[in-house]
Amino acid sequence: MKRGLTLIVGGFTALVAVFALIALDAIASFRYSVPEYDGSLEFSEIEAPLRILRDEHAIPHIIAENFPDAAFGLGYAHAQDRLWQMEM
Repeated sequence: MKRGLTLIVGGFTALVAVFALIALDAIASFRYSVPEYDGSLEFSEIEAPLRILRDEHAIPHIIAENFPDAAFGLGYAHAQDRLWQMEM
């Protein structure tokens, strides 16, 4: 009887520990998957200055001087926000 209770408690403890580790991994994965919206980058592919501004809902607003640069900025914003969908 005592051995059966020890096995049940040990199994339950191991199950709780596994769920806790999975939860911690999910939180850490989410924290590192959020893109960095601040800062500036330089690319050789664009001809003129390009700005990607985001409002309070993280919606991108692309400001460019010509269409190819705007298309590049749109692709960059899509890759920041939806890279996992593009890969799937």
